[in-house]
Amino acid sequence: MLFKLSLWMVARSGETAKVGQSQREQTETSGIRDIPWKTVFPSWVRIILNRKMLYPLFVIQRMFYRTGLGVVMMGMGRVP
Repeated sequence: MLFKLSLWMVARSGETAKVGQSQREQTETSGIRDIPWKTVFPSWVRIILNRKMLYPLFVIQRMFYRTGLGVVMMGMGRVP
């Protein structure tokens, strides 16, 4: 369900309009990934999107890590 919502948000953001641009224009705009509510959020959303609030979802995601139900691979790293 979230994957389909994600695709819909990308389609609405104008990212698909870049297909009609020249290769030079596509290269110049390729690093711009500002998609509202997917990659860019208002500052007040920090109340919800933080490590402590999202930890239960992280645990649930790990339960399905080795099944076919996971869409995206997740990685974590720490600097020693």
